[in-house]
Amino acid sequence: LLVRRRQQLRGPARLLFSLGYKNVLGRGFALVRDETGHVIREAAAVKPAMALELEFADGRVRAVATKKSRVVKGKEKTKPAARPDLQRQGRLFD
Repeated sequence: LLVRRRQQLRGPARLLFSLGYKNVLGRGFALVRDETGHVIREAAAVKPAMALELEFADGRVRAVATKKSRVVKGKEKTKPAARPDLQRQGRLFD
């Protein structure tokens, strides 16, 4: 009975571990805190010359905000131009 219960708890335990913030940092994210240690969730909360602490998977570094960057959105996909030789193609079963 105890062995079965232990096996039943392994799945949720693995899920909990994978969602832990340290594991998220290991996937390339960083945690940003202000000088008092409070987590900053939005760029709008950062002011120029504000002292920050960045936490990565392998440690923490101090930083100072300079100015807001402009948000770069992904490029919209454009349809490739139709090739002229395909526009004159006939029908296959005529």
